Amino acid sequence: MPEGSEAAAATDEIAEQLTGRRPDRYAEVLDAMAPHRRSHGCALVSPTAAQARELAVVVRATRATYVLELGAGLGYAALHMVSAFGYTGRLDAVEGDPVHATLMEEHVRRYALEERIRVQRAAANEVVSALSGPYDLLVIHPGSGDVTLIYEDLLRLLRTNGSLVALAGSDAPASRTEGLPSFAERLADDDRILPSFGPGERVFATRIR
Repeated sequence: MPEGSEAAAATDEIAEQLTGRRPDRYAEVLDAMAPHRRSHGCALVSPTAAQARELAVVVRATRATYVLELGAGLGYAALHMVSAFGYTGRLDAVEGDPVHATLMEEHVRRYALEERIRVQRAAANEVVSALSGPYDLLVIHPGSGDVTLIYEDLLRLLRTNGSLVALAGSDAPASRTEGLPSFAERLADDDRILPSFGPGERVFATRIR
């Protein structure tokens, strides 16, 4: 493993250890990921505890109250983001795998968040064009499909000064990160966007006009 990758892995491990010092209300959802992958035979990539906390911090720091999440999986990150809303807020979760969408809906009901989280059972490229927005925050996970194909629709949905986070993850299989590299290149060249690129193919951006 290259030296830079070793340093990034060590940083990620420290982040997980520090995040774990506080109780995780939704730990059972994260713990269910590996058994689900084995039983379902899928390549679902879940955000880590540190990544879910990071997204919650972004929600609170930007005061986002209307969030669009693509590739929501079993809902682990969504639960954390909604917990950071405060008194108002809604999250639209898009998940194309019907099994994952069903499990996410079960988790939403378990935590009594039906009024905060709406699950869209469709692939991102099937539903995004029909959404109206504008959203304060867009979150893109592995498994969202080739989001380059819906690039302009995503920008249409993101309000000016709104934020975008794309989490590929260094351990995500290529089949789950389709289009993310070219999507990042589009962001880098788009003067409507101020982007920041981090380790693990992580992208943070804000729409500036």
